[in-house]
Amino acid sequence: MATSNPAFEWLRAERTSIRATDFHRFEAVPPGALMYEGRDAAGQPLAGPFADFLAEFGQASLFNGWGNMPDIVLLIYPLKVFRREVLSDGRSFVAFADRGSQHLFFDEQAVKRGESSPVYVLSKSEAKELHPGFESWLEDAYQWARKKFSQRQWTQVLSGAPPFSKSEQEIIEARDHFHWRHVGFAPDGDALFEVENASTLALPYLSIGIKDKEGEILVGGAWLKVGHIQPGSKAVVQANCYKDQIPPDKLVAFALPAPLPERREDYWEFVKAK
Repeated sequence: MATSNPAFEWLRAERTSIRATDFHRFEAVPPGALMYEGRDAAGQPLAGPFADFLAEFGQASLFNGWGNMPDIVLLIYPLKVFRREVLSDGRSFVAFADRGSQHLFFDEQAVKRGESSPVYVLSKSEAKELHPGFESWLEDAYQWARKKFSQRQWTQVLSGAPPFSKSEQEIIEARDHFHWRHVGFAPDGDALFEVENASTLALPYLSIGIKDKEGEILVGGAWLKVGHIQPGSKAVVQANCYKDQIPPDKLVAFALPAPLPERREDYWEFVKAK
């Protein structure tokens, strides 16, 4: 059951004030995410504001702008052993967030004791404490990201992106009638997809999601070139799906959710059709 830590009342208010539907993303986590299973300890319940945040908000991706807005996503995620780092002096830390390109860590030993930890950034030989705790770091990181937006951009965030036009709605409807499946790999390592166009339109591209099985390498996307596939026909197309990063046996292709107005540019069906 989600808690309601008063330390996050400002975030609840901020979330309510923003009409852009995809600007702040929150994804519920399973009960196991409220535990930390380190290499030499299993099932330690998380404590303090970080645990309260995960229980109420889940995994978070904040400041997902669009258009010419700053690219400074703030990520908060469960503690996983593969995010563990060990310094040259033997001290160990586990990552819980990214602020842009900066990775943030908790002291692993404090986590294993069921205690709240200060927030650290790491170098090869040093751990620098940034904040005494998660709640103060979050508020500071949020304000840092917020200041990257101009007043005009923030007004857009509060009001949301313009709704889809009639032609864009037709593209969305057509996307729903494209059927595809991953059928193997080409000799050069590109992934092969069989795509059927059961719609009434030809689209230049079809946007899909790509990740690795364990979710430890990346979550991204691919844009299948389907402009030659006319309504009522099917064909096999190939795409480079991070072949230099994800081994073939770990590749997972998945359907993306229906587009939102703020995410127009993520779907090449819109961008390339202009």
